[in-house]
Amino acid sequence: LHTIHFVGDYYFQPWWMKLEKVESTDVLSIHAFFYFCIMFLGLFPFMSIWGWKPIMIYSMFNAISHWIVDYISSKILSDVGNDIEVDPDDSKPLTRRVNLWKPICFLGVDQLAHHACLIALMPILFMGP
Repeated sequence: LHTIHFVGDYYFQPWWMKLEKVESTDVLSIHAFFYFCIMFLGLFPFMSIWGWKPIMIYSMFNAISHWIVDYISSKILSDVGNDIEVDPDDSKPLTRRVNLWKPICFLGVDQLAHHACLIALMPILFMGP
């Protein structure tokens, strides 16, 4: 589940989508739809165990929770990003010029919320075919 989440949340969220979902719920909805598709397809090999209906419902509820978490976290992360200071000394490598502690920590909280949803919704998979 966590690997499927990673693929759906990162590989199917190009840079433009990452930027635009803060401003547009339509773009955020496209991201959540892609996430739903990847979750459903990623669980497809388990269709004979859980059945298509629990997998569909699980994927749908995860996409909805993903939309909610991203809606909140993208707004907060965007605000946190506005506070980033860059040392103007070009002789230093970028990793030494930018303090990314706040956005990275908040991104960790965002991922923790996503993974908590993945786990909390797992009983749906055991509803039966």
